[in-house]
Amino acid sequence: MYDDKSSFNDPDFQQFFLALRRREIKHTKELNIDIKPVVDYFRQQGENESLSTVVLTQKLCWLLGTCGFLRPNDIMCIDLSNDKFHLDRITAVLPILIPKETRGGNVVNRICRYTTVKSHDDTLLCPVKTLTEYLRRIQGHDIDVPHPKDASIRYRPLLRDVRDPSRHVGAERISNHIAFISRKLNLPKDAKLPKARAIGSTAAIKQGARVDDVVVHGNWSSSVLFDKFYRLNAATATNFTSMVLS
Repeated sequence: MYDDKSSFNDPDFQQFFLALRRREIKHTKELNIDIKPVVDYFRQQGENESLSTVVLTQKLCWLLGTCGFLRPNDIMCIDLSNDKFHLDRITAVLPILIPKETRGGNVVNRICRYTTVKSHDDTLLCPVKTLTEYLRRIQGHDIDVPHPKDASIRYRPLLRDVRDPSRHVGAERISNHIAFISRKLNLPKDAKLPKARAIGSTAAIKQGARVDDVVVHGNWSSSVLFDKFYRLNAATATNFTSMVLS
């Protein structure tokens, strides 16, 4: 019927029909994470003032990652010298100098993003209280260093080496601090250790947070991006049966 068979040999044509013939079932995300083991660990460690510098640093990194929806790279770029940095008993405003995001997709048009983290009634779980104690520990070591993304810009980094507060640390070290705490979670045997911002944002939605608010807090460009790469579980706290049958 068809004299010209060349189209059937086209690689794209062949891949298209191979995909159609596949019978693989793609499962939606259903990774249920119970953060209770981490909560119990923090409570067992006691007040921030009694913690070793290592434990305090690990705790701060994990709380900023989960409550602020921050990447290790974001935490690395928190600038204490920024005039808009703010800390009181209830709120911390964290300036993130030259984060991953840009304005208008232009890497030249870099920005400073501001993330707000609120306090918790339990002082042993409070990121604001933890940050306050951490700043007390590094007081007197007001270093000024070149920004890792642009050496012409200098800033005062929040996170320091646990052995020497006059030295700052990079995103990999911060990631290791976060991972140490996250490994205390009871994850399925073959589950990959999730990112802190994924743990925090998914937990917030399960507790009733609106997806739009989560997207804004985490500075995701869209809810589609958040759902695809960071949301660990599709469940919500909404009782749809009650809503439908009311």
